[in-house]
Amino acid sequence: METPCVIFGTLAGMHQPMEDEYLTKCVVDPAKRTFFLYSSEGDEKHVSCDTIEEFMGVLKFVRDTCPEGRLSYSNPLFDF
Repeated sequence: METPCVIFGTLAGMHQPMEDEYLTKCVVDPAKRTFFLYSSEGDEKHVSCDTIEEFMGVLKFVRDTCPEGRLSYSNPLFDF
């Protein structure tokens, strides 16, 4: 049984029929506690977390469900 994606509202998983929208990329920005999600249809969603606990919970969910090739992390920018 396939599970609906809580972010895009469609089926989640790697093997989707071509007409369904699916997650193509997830970028995690730990400094901003934000997740940037990109779909096969060009939609973009930003999930911002208010607390460290919330961020860690979403991060665990993302790591458990997002294929490795679609998950990346932003590079922090430092002001020197």
